[in-house]
Amino acid sequence: MDLSTLEKFDSKGMHKVYDMCPQITRESFESDQNQVNFDVVTDTNDIEKATSFAKEWLKSIGEESSTITANECKFCHTQSVPEDMEIEIMTDGYSISKMEGCPN
Repeated sequence: MDLSTLEKFDSKGMHKVYDMCPQITRESFESDQNQVNFDVVTDTNDIEKATSFAKEWLKSIGEESSTITANECKFCHTQSVPEDMEIEIMTDGYSISKMEGCPN
């Protein structure tokens, strides 16, 4: 993405935050928990799309067999994001904010 494209976006723009708490299998990393908590930060108002982003991220960390549905996904709030997250959202459609039980 070139700088002229980036300059068209306000890095202080508001984004939707969806809280995710799926049950996972813990195949790819060590932990004594069987649940992770993370936020999907995106521009979409579509909970199914946010859930799809969560599945994509889980697959990227080796947890593709984990189950996540709209039942584990709840709209939480809107917020502005730092520039690095803004770039991820513009490039990938979402950014992940890791919380409890997530790998580094």
